[in-house]
Amino acid sequence: MTGKSADVLKAAEACFGDIVRVCGPEMVMKNVRDIQGPVLAIVLE
Repeated sequence: MTGKSADVLKAAEACFGDIVRVCGPEMVMKNVRDIQGPVLAIVLE
């Protein structure tokens, strides 16, 4: 999710969206709370 390629970023966003859809936002937030830095901002979007 921090790659430079637009295609890679788009694929990562789609994948993450599916993960949230399948697992639910509560489960995702529980598992990403240890992420820090710029990646956290991307995940929280």
